[in-house]
Amino acid sequence: MNPFSTSYKNDTPDDILVSRILTGDKSSLNGLILRHQPFIYNIAWKMLGDPIKAEDLTQEALLKIISNLSSFQADSSFRTWAYRIVRNHFLNDQKKPSQLFANNFEDMGNMLDASPSVDLSADEQEQKKRRNTGSSFAMPFGDVALP
Repeated sequence: MNPFSTSYKNDTPDDILVSRILTGDKSSLNGLILRHQPFIYNIAWKMLGDPIKAEDLTQEALLKIISNLSSFQADSSFRTWAYRIVRNHFLNDQKKPSQLFANNFEDMGNMLDASPSVDLSADEQEQKKRRNTGSSFAMPFGDVALP
């Protein structure tokens, strides 16, 4: 399907499809999604430059569009309204902190090395000492020596 096409198999206007969807017509929802999904993906791909991330953004944007259909006023075309949702979702996503997890073990090691060191309490130091020597462990009734 051509994302720039203005005619489709079902040429029912978008605002009529939206009103039918709001009354529970699932086939109208399917038609609206099929009509605009390629356009939304194209926008997402241009914004991200990565087809996999564009698929994710398309799916997230379609969920927002579907869940906010009742707020569509038909003041502008549905495509313009959908574009604004995709664009705003993309911009809001860019404001989020970067990924917290490393892409590989080397990056993870570097992140761990860069993390702040926290001083251990006296009890934690004693437990660490016991673990490192392997000679005894703490029990509720006292230390027991291991052979």
